[in-house]
Amino acid sequence: MKESAEKFLGLFCFLCQIFLNMRDSNGEVFKPLVDPICECIDLLLLQGHGCDDIELCCSQLEEIGKLIDECNTVKMEELLMLIRSKIIHTSSPKARCFLLEILELYRNKWEKLPLAVSRFYCDTLGDVMASE
Repeated sequence: MKESAEKFLGLFCFLCQIFLNMRDSNGEVFKPLVDPICECIDLLLLQGHGCDDIELCCSQLEEIGKLIDECNTVKMEELLMLIRSKIIHTSSPKARCFLLEILELYRNKWEKLPLAVSRFYCDTLGDVMASE
């Protein structure tokens, strides 16, 4: 089971990097990858095995969230609703911190967050990890 999960996470990261870096002959992203990437994120948020899966989702969304949003706003809205639900129903402060930061990035149109906001999340995450 662990090997299967590691392969799935590797595939997810691979799909995200292809989506982020490769373009077709017209310079467009590979839009057919949006659905499988979003399905992977759904699975990791709904059936993931801990905060590491959420952290991985969030780190990938930081990189590709804007592209997904541009390609399919409906899918992005669905992901954001799932993220909001996960924030409410997760017991992990660390996971909530990662997920809240993604919501802030979205509200900031996927642009880098102001230094004070980034520092807040970094400090909060540090406090949470120190208390674990």
